[in-house]
Amino acid sequence: MNPSLDSPEKIAKDKTEFYSARILRQRSEWFVQLRWLAISFAFILFFIGIEWFNLAIQYKHFIPPLIFLLIFNVVLFIKNNSKIKRTKEVESNIIKLQMVVDLIALTVLMHFAGGAENPIFFIYFIHVYIAGLIFPGKEVFKIAGLAILLFSLEVICELFNLTTHYHIFSESTHMHDPLFLLMMLLMFWMVITFSAYMAFSMMQRYRWVRDKLYKKQRELIKTDKAKMDFFRFIAHEMKSPISTVQSALETIKSISNNSLDLRINKLINSSIVKTKQVLDTVKDIVDMTQGRERAIVDKSLINIKKLLDFAIHLVENENTSKSLNIHLDCSENLELITQPELLEKILSNLISNAVRYSGDNPKIDIIVIDENDVILIKVKDYGIGINQNDIDNIFKEFFRTSEAKEKERIGTGLGLSIVKRFTDLLDGKVSVESEISKGTTFILEFNKYV
Repeated sequence: MNPSLDSPEKIAKDKTEFYSARILRQRSEWFVQLRWLAISFAFILFFIGIEWFNLAIQYKHFIPPLIFLLIFNVVLFIKNNSKIKRTKEVESNIIKLQMVVDLIALTVLMHFAGGAENPIFFIYFIHVYIAGLIFPGKEVFKIAGLAILLFSLEVICELFNLTTHYHIFSESTHMHDPLFLLMMLLMFWMVITFSAYMAFSMMQRYRWVRDKLYKKQRELIKTDKAKMDFFRFIAHEMKSPISTVQSALETIKSISNNSLDLRINKLINSSIVKTKQVLDTVKDIVDMTQGRERAIVDKSLINIKKLLDFAIHLVENENTSKSLNIHLDCSENLELITQPELLEKILSNLISNAVRYSGDNPKIDIIVIDENDVILIKVKDYGIGINQNDIDNIFKEFFRTSEAKEKERIGTGLGLSIVKRFTDLLDGKVSVESEISKGTTFILEFNKYV
């Protein structure tokens, strides 16, 4: 399923759930990578032991288990890189199979490489820790129990001559001493059991904290959704009556043809301005609430210049009282895979802002740059600029700089917040360069074919 179609709660859960099919697949891939290193390291140690330390290790005993592990790892690597989706239970069983095979192969290698006299038996502990990292509950104790069983069987079988003991160092009598081997096994059992308990305890605590954080995250998502639903309801309820009031005021002004008392005429003009301000706020709230939950599923290939021409046309219609000087530098055939409606709202907001916070005859430069697979869209004005201390805050909801308030008393403080949110939804980036009294440049960056 396309993740963009999932609810925010499901997406959050998929990202935070500790024991899921997706996470287990990642752990399995991680396990395969570790095994590549382990096999390579084993081959290196094997040849170093023979060439440098004259250890009595036989090729015919040592190489076959490593070849088997190599083939086993290749099969797992191919399966993990396939596109076939597997359930959580299947992924879990694959990792358990890997651990069982690893422990058996390790025991075979230990048998032919000295058994209890080989200090490499500490590798058993690594699997116990890995099991603690991967599996919830008490699965780690099962892996620890298997490690104890395999190593103990190997030592006991050699002690009672059920299998041959292969010395890698000079023969030592203590390796055949039952009391010594019993003490060593007891220490092995104690340490590996303690390791399993520590891994289990630490991961239980970690998972508990993570679950608490996930619960809080779900509560925040739920609260945020309730807030957006409330804003959407208020905006919907306000839009119709305010539009009616504005239409009535404009009709009165048109019919009166300035024949009314000067004070009444001034009051009507002021009321028209105020209703327009409220309608702008309602429009921005609608954009904000829709943009937050909109799924980007209807992307299409669009011509950037045509979309910019349309956005410029909208802004020019909204500012007929100003003499706009908007210069567009864009290739005629430049294309981008995106959602046209969202990109048009982003561009319209940026161009409107550039016009609003410039002089009476604003000059706006819009430059589109094609950098291989990246499209840069720069909207530059020569207006009031933004104080450097305010740049980190300009994309926050309802924030307006002191310079903006002084230039334009009417404003919602939502325009740039919408720009940032919609840009994120389109997997783009937005940045700003500005200097007080010299102007501001907003830079949009999009991957061309994503």
